[in-house]
Amino acid sequence: MAELTVKFKTSGFSSAARMLGRSFDSRFSDYQGIRKKVLGEPTSRSYLSSGGSYLQKKMDSLDSKRDKLEGFKRQVENFCAEAKRVDDGVARRIKSDANDFCKSQGIKTGFWAATATFFKGVGKVIWKGLKDTWGAIKEAYKTVKEAVKDWYEKNKEWLDKVIKVVLIVGVALAVVVTIVASVMTFGAFATLAVFALGAIISMSGQLASDIMSAMITGKFKFSSAEVYLGKAIGGGIGLLVTALTCGTLGSVTSGFLSTTIGQSLEKATGKNDRSWGEIALNVGEDMALEYLFAKMFKIDGLDKGRGSYSAIKKQIVTKITRDQIKNISNKTLGKLIVLQVVKTSKKRLYKEIKQVVFTGDFTNFRRLIKNTLYFSSPIIAPLVPVFKSIKAH
Repeated sequence: MAELTVKFKTSGFSSAARMLGRSFDSRFSDYQGIRKKVLGEPTSRSYLSSGGSYLQKKMDSLDSKRDKLEGFKRQVENFCAEAKRVDDGVARRIKSDANDFCKSQGIKTGFWAATATFFKGVGKVIWKGLKDTWGAIKEAYKTVKEAVKDWYEKNKEWLDKVIKVVLIVGVALAVVVTIVASVMTFGAFATLAVFALGAIISMSGQLASDIMSAMITGKFKFSSAEVYLGKAIGGGIGLLVTALTCGTLGSVTSGFLSTTIGQSLEKATGKNDRSWGEIALNVGEDMALEYLFAKMFKIDGLDKGRGSYSAIKKQIVTKITRDQIKNISNKTLGKLIVLQVVKTSKKRLYKEIKQVVFTGDFTNFRRLIKNTLYFSSPIIAPLVPVFKSIKAH
């Protein structure tokens, strides 16, 4: 019979011991089966009886060894359990020491720390890419601007004449056509009333702009009379255009007339020496901003939504043109002025942000925010206890 052989596999010491036990049990069963067959032979021959006795002794010996093997298996299993316990303890100690070291050295570990580190690295790459891209855009803008400026300086004489004629004719046409169309549609009194309302609202916005300038410089100064006159005419005609067509076209018309008239009059009176090219650029920018704020960046309750100040303004203009209202209360007029002040604030904020973006100078922007908070604190401070009381309830 072949020699009993057990291979200790890499699956582990305890599994090898269990395999040895199963092999031993199999060998014992083989001897037991052979003895049973020998003793079951129908003969009285003595050598078969002797063979059976030999097999019984062999089985008794194997049975004794099997008991020892079972004890060995138990010892192996206890050893493996103890080894696992010690290994787990060592692993916990290593982990604890590693965590203590990371904490003492400020090293963050774990999934979220690894994720944050990854995105931080990605963020730096993206930020560098955006910064480089913006730098390239600024350089391209500067190059184009210089090229346009050089071209303008070379052709300034005839360009100024063309721009001057275009702006003056544009103003004349806008004013005359709007007034004639309004008188024919709504009547002279309604036209005058809407014009006056638009002029008051627009000049209030200019006053708000002057106050914002004071927030930056620390010294209040009215804009020139020419600027206020331009705002009055632009605001009045713009509101008439709104009544005749729509609010967006009215806003754009107001921006065109206000800037063109105001800066043209300043140039004519010598209060400002802007070129006609500069005036044209300012007019284009103001018209673009008027269109942008008429379509986007709206605030619920002010210039967006049912019952907003913008909706109230449209209702008032409609009632005036239909002769359904004789006067406007101070409260309603105040809402219309607030609406204009908010739009003026958006435009002023845009100009300060533009300066920061293209020049990197935060001085005016910081002064505007700082002084706005300073001057508004006497108004806001008394309201703080009221807000806290409402929140508590």
